[in-house]
Amino acid sequence: MRDSYVQYVLAEYIRSVDFDKLCGDEWIFDDEYQNLARTAVSAAFGQFEIVVDPSLYDDDFHDLFFKLSEGKGIINEGDEFIDRWFKLRPAAKNQLIDKILGTNQAAMRIGKLGDAGRGALKSALKKIVSQDHSSLKQSEKPEENIDKSPTNREFPASDRVVKLTDNQSEKIIVKTDEIIDKIEQNSNSIDGDVDLRSRLLGQLKAAKELFLAGVVKVELVKLTILEALTVLSEKYRDQVIGGLATSLIVELAKIGF
Repeated sequence: MRDSYVQYVLAEYIRSVDFDKLCGDEWIFDDEYQNLARTAVSAAFGQFEIVVDPSLYDDDFHDLFFKLSEGKGIINEGDEFIDRWFKLRPAAKNQLIDKILGTNQAAMRIGKLGDAGRGALKSALKKIVSQDHSSLKQSEKPEENIDKSPTNREFPASDRVVKLTDNQSEKIIVKTDEIIDKIEQNSNSIDGDVDLRSRLLGQLKAAKELFLAGVVKVELVKLTILEALTVLSEKYRDQVIGGLATSLIVELAKIGF
């Protein structure tokens, strides 16, 4: 439930006019993303008079940002020369947030409490922040005092993230575009399998948006581009597209995926 409560408080703030004002009406340069994200996180918890280390919630904010980008609540533009820019679309953003909150367990539970809901939410958030900060202090202990056994890992592997440099992102995106072009050039679809072609293109294009953000969850990479590349490298190993897929798998492995 921890993630559900954090998503709830962040989503409610992102839906607010205050977040719209924070983003403004103009295009925002990608370098400003982290500062904007952490300002938004601090403001979201600040509504409940809770002070946080916003870096602890980078992944939580990024997950919501990615969903908004995927649903066109936030639009992206750019290339290797002008870098990446993004812009908020308030109406579309709010519609997407409503859908997210419609399935959020914490939102549903707090909603049932009526007038008592805000107090209950504040209490829950205080507990979560206290636990998160305690975990941070534990992770900062001298290395020799940390139990490195697999059963004592603080974060599950599925939550691991990789931060990419601009050069790494650009290289991956260029190689991904090359593979996408090869698939799209085949107007009759791969092996006549329209569903496979559509799925592979969807996975590759979704992965591009991940890499543009610069901070990527390993689990999401596995579910999108790595799954698609594995199919291509195995099924078409004797063709150019199979070689391109294998090359990109190796490149991603070097980075840490």
